[in-house]
Amino acid sequence: MHSGSTYTGTHVDIYLSSGYSQAGNPSCDTGNNGGCGLYRVRWNLTMGYAEGVELVEGRTVHYGGGSGATKYSGQIEPALAPGGGLAWIRRDRAADGTETAAALQYRAPGSSTTQTLVSGTGTKTRPQWPWFVDDDRLIFERADGPGDMRTLYEVGTDGAGLRGVAGPTGVNSTGSSYGNPQTHGDALVSFGGGNPENGKYPQPHVSSLSGTSLETFDVGNPDHESYQHPSWSPDGRRVMATRQYAVEGGSSGLHRLLYVFERNAGVWVSQGRLFDAPALSSLPPAFQQLQPLSCSLLTFKYAQWCAFEDWIVVTAFCNDSTDASIPPAMSRVLLVNVRDPAAPAFHDVTQAVAAAVGGLASDADWRGMFSTCALVT
Repeated sequence: MHSGSTYTGTHVDIYLSSGYSQAGNPSCDTGNNGGCGLYRVRWNLTMGYAEGVELVEGRTVHYGGGSGATKYSGQIEPALAPGGGLAWIRRDRAADGTETAAALQYRAPGSSTTQTLVSGTGTKTRPQWPWFVDDDRLIFERADGPGDMRTLYEVGTDGAGLRGVAGPTGVNSTGSSYGNPQTHGDALVSFGGGNPENGKYPQPHVSSLSGTSLETFDVGNPDHESYQHPSWSPDGRRVMATRQYAVEGGSSGLHRLLYVFERNAGVWVSQGRLFDAPALSSLPPAFQQLQPLSCSLLTFKYAQWCAFEDWIVVTAFCNDSTDASIPPAMSRVLLVNVRDPAAPAFHDVTQAVAAAVGGLASDADWRGMFSTCALVT
């Protein structure tokens, strides 16, 4: 699974959405008074701890009404350019939880000025899931296709050149999510309805940005398995994705774990789990503050490789139900060393933010969601 990476650098910068939990809903853009800030955490890989925490963009008030009706915007889905540019989505909601607007935000390397590149209101025009094609261009998605299918757009970091891009061909419009577009060179990976024969569940696929050369993933049983939120390895040889709707076995039952795929004759074939299902006792201390039942289901989602093949950043959700309408008990951004799949080492990046900001009775009240990272050179 691993190529024996050596670390030519010892520090990474991790950007994550983080904030405190209210109304029992640890999501960055929903729940009463929701809204996460965007933080940068500098992490020492060699020593295994955070050396600094910086607030990049805080949550902001965007709605005021009667008593208790104040609502905040959430800063979510960060993306990093090769040269250090930073993009993310600002998500606004009204006091009743209804989304009012969203905007694709950008900061040039070394700048503290935030520029809005694209904005939209409602689910059809809101931008989401940005990704840098290069230092000057981003792609993102909107749910403006047939049946709410996601379609791809490109825009320059100067806000010019907004256009639709072809994206994968041969993907049906079942209304399922078509998300997380990521490029590696000209290769584009995303997930959606899949091919007609497995359109019941969203699956990953690889194509070029021009929409040619669609490559599918061998997912075993597409009627019962779904692999979502794919991400490239640093060298582009592998893709990892979260396996959903599938029983993993063992006492915890329905853990949703990360699987790795490699290309073989134009088909992406599973190489198995990135790491084994961890015992609750092996997770960071914040997880121990929960009752075991509330963490009987672990979901590892929104994962990205972190500069090296042996490190990833991922959001870990704790829940006791497979019902998507029931909010998880907690969500944390973790930095994970996966060199030994049988014994992954977990580091709580959300805890670094909680310790820096403080002011809560329990650190487990802090949530972490979307993250990305880059080597500090």
